[in-house]
Amino acid sequence: MNSKKPINIPIGVTVNKGNVLDLKHFPETYNQVKSKLKKGSLIVFDKGANTVENIKLIQEDKMIYLTSMKLNSSDDKIIEKFDVTKVEQIDSEKGIYGIKIVKPNSIKYFYFSESLQEKQLEAKARTVLKKLQEAKEIQEIIVKNKKLPKKFRINNELIEIDYSFKTKLEELVMMKR
Repeated sequence: MNSKKPINIPIGVTVNKGNVLDLKHFPETYNQVKSKLKKGSLIVFDKGANTVENIKLIQEDKMIYLTSMKLNSSDDKIIEKFDVTKVEQIDSEKGIYGIKIVKPNSIKYFYFSESLQEKQLEAKARTVLKKLQEAKEIQEIIVKNKKLPKKFRINNELIEIDYSFKTKLEELVMMKR
């Protein structure tokens, strides 16, 4: 028998049409649940709802929040200069490092994970190998002067296609000359 007590974390969920943006949907959900929350409660939401207006709504109610950042150019510069030898080591076994930037109204955290980087690089390498194989297949088809199969013609960054067409008006104009 399990003797652990439940954590009892309140969760607010609303369902809306699929074309309603998170940034518009968030205030509706938040306003439904905020009366049941204590001051200082932690509100967690995804980056789609991360707007100045939504954060202001939370802060006016004396709540705190955790969300994923929408990166901007200054964040890109921080990431670009990220050096694991000059930042805090969070977890040595998992190879996780971080930077904490404290601002007047918020704290930004940047994390680097060696294992995640490795997985991402492996995925990119698989994609590159797949594209290389596709390029070889395309080259063989071109050399044999055959028509490209549909799978290669649709949304393929390896193939540059120029579309041209003539309207009847253009044909008439050309005939008049």
